[in-house]
Amino acid sequence: MLKVTVELWPGGRESGRRVLATADIVRVKNGAHADYEVRLHDDVLGDIGTATLTGYPRCAGSVLDLAARAIATALAGCEALPARPVLPQVTVHKSVTTP
Repeated sequence: MLKVTVELWPGGRESGRRVLATADIVRVKNGAHADYEVRLHDDVLGDIGTATLTGYPRCAGSVLDLAARAIATALAGCEALPARPVLPQVTVHKSVTTP
């Protein structure tokens, strides 16, 4: 099983860390193209999604690729991210870097 943990470290201090969310990714079918079950939990919202990622080509990408696709599948029902939340509206600032 893989466990992805999202933690908040206020001011960058580990002593104040708090777990915000977790994703448990469990391989349910072995092989070159494995199946995984993913369960998402948010500290505030509780259990927020479960899904199965099927036919994932093990050893074809990084473990971060597997984690991202598993989380996306649990959130959106497919290997694509859902639309960003639109409320509340926030101003997006873009940084411009010059060479």
